[in-house]
Amino acid sequence: MKEKTALFVVVRVALTILFVAALLMTLVTFAVSAMFSEKAAKRALQKKDLPTLAVQEIADNVEDLQGIINVETDKILSTVSKETVERELTAYTEALTAKLLCGADKLYAVQFESAALREMVDSVITPELYKDNPAQLQKDRDAAYAEIVGVIDGELAFFPQTLLDKVFTLVQDNTGITSERFYGTVRRLSSLRFPLLLLTAALGTALFFTRRRAWLDSLRYIAGVGFITGSAVFLPALFLQRYTLLDRLSLSDGLLRRYILCLLHHMRTSLFTTALCCFLFFLLFLAVILFLCAKKTAKTCKAAENVLP
Repeated sequence: MKEKTALFVVVRVALTILFVAALLMTLVTFAVSAMFSEKAAKRALQKKDLPTLAVQEIADNVEDLQGIINVETDKILSTVSKETVERELTAYTEALTAKLLCGADKLYAVQFESAALREMVDSVITPELYKDNPAQLQKDRDAAYAEIVGVIDGELAFFPQTLLDKVFTLVQDNTGITSERFYGTVRRLSSLRFPLLLLTAALGTALFFTRRRAWLDSLRYIAGVGFITGSAVFLPALFLQRYTLLDRLSLSDGLLRRYILCLLHHMRTSLFTTALCCFLFFLLFLAVILFLCAKKTAKTCKAAENVLP
């Protein structure tokens, strides 16, 4: 009898450890899948008004060109539509997000073009100014247009390929993990989330059948273990969500800082949401089981009172 009891305890403890481990791994895989979700990150970026900030930064930088190309800032900005800026910036941020979160190969090459801008440059740099050297007219027009477009392209491509390469190289030098290996691991973890969820459910079911006769006690035990595990993940995630340490990122306010903060906020929120779902599920599960236990206890007490003379 003692041997059976000892074996029962060993099996129950082993199943509990496996259940906790599987639950933690399931949470990790769901969190990783959400954090590195390209679609979710793009939705988060759409809520930020990056094009408006981009137009302002373009205005600030174009103003510095006024003394060089002899074209008034207001005239330049009148030819730069927010719709064109938004189209180019959206294409660039989507490609950048795909590269950072999914390891895509190439960035989008920003190529701002505006017929109105070229016409405006041609109207300012007139043939009358080049009577002595007419061959230089078109060269100066092209140079002025290229100078303005270069500033605009530079502002919209706020996270250049050279900086990205430096980031990936720095990570590889300090961790020994290549970008291919990292993104491969992310994809494998994401693909395991549903198999691990089924494994967790199977282990929970096995844990339940260790005491199927006392089914309420067994469910209360599973709910308690799940609640403690969920709390252990939820509390650190709550701390990260509540205290905005990421906002102290030491970068000057601009497209790069706004983009990085938005991406990090998306990842932090994804982690928090995953932990919160697990916490609330087991909290509700435990509350229902405790209610049923209390109801059963009350019913037993009432039956005992009726039996007593």
